[in-house]
Amino acid sequence: MSETEPIIEIGPSMPRVASVSYHGGYEIAVSWLSGPREGNTEVVDLAPVILTLKFYRPLRDNPEMLKTIHRIEDGTAIALGQDDGIDMAAASIERLAEETMSSADFRAWLERHGFTYDAAAAQLGISRYAGKRNVPRYIALACRYLDGELAADDATNVKASADVTLGERQSADSIKEEILQSIRKILVPKRERRR
Repeated sequence: MSETEPIIEIGPSMPRVASVSYHGGYEIAVSWLSGPREGNTEVVDLAPVILTLKFYRPLRDNPEMLKTIHRIEDGTAIALGQDDGIDMAAASIERLAEETMSSADFRAWLERHGFTYDAAAAQLGISRYAGKRNVPRYIALACRYLDGELAADDATNVKASADVTLGERQSADSIKEEILQSIRKILVPKRERRR
C-alpha cells in the first residue's frame, strides 16, 4: 500500500483506553482515547465479567490484583497481575460502560419518557431509587431496552401530532404499559413474584 492510496474506514473506531486506575471494589476509572466514548472519563464496574467468567477467577480469589491495573497494547486492552497474566479488551470495558447508568442518566431517561421516580419504580417493579450511586445494571439494561422498543415504535408509527387522535394516544400508552409490564416480569426476582 502506498502513501497515495486512501485509507478505508469501516464503522466507528475501536475503543482505546487513554488511562485506567483502580477505583474500589470491582470498579475502575477509565478515560477513553478513541471509540464511541472518546474523551469521556467514567467509572466502570467490571463485576459482571469478573464474577462470571472462569478466566477471571484469580481476581475473585485475590481482589488486590485489581490495584495492578494498567493499559497495554496502545490502549486496546488492560492488564492485571504479574507479567500481565490477566487482560481484558477495551471493547469489553466499553460494553460494560454502556450498560452503566448514573443517577443523572436515569433522571434524563425519566424526563425523556415523562415518568416520575415513583411511576418508574412501580412500572419496573422496584423500590423508588434515590441516591448518588449508579443505577443497578439490570435497571439500566431495562431502560435501554425500553428506549429501543419505543424508538422502533416511533419509527414505524411516524405521524404528525395533529393527526393523532385521543384513541391512538391511549393505544400508544397501553403499548408502553405492556412493554413495562413485560420488563417488570423479567426483572422481578422469582421469590418476590411468589409473595
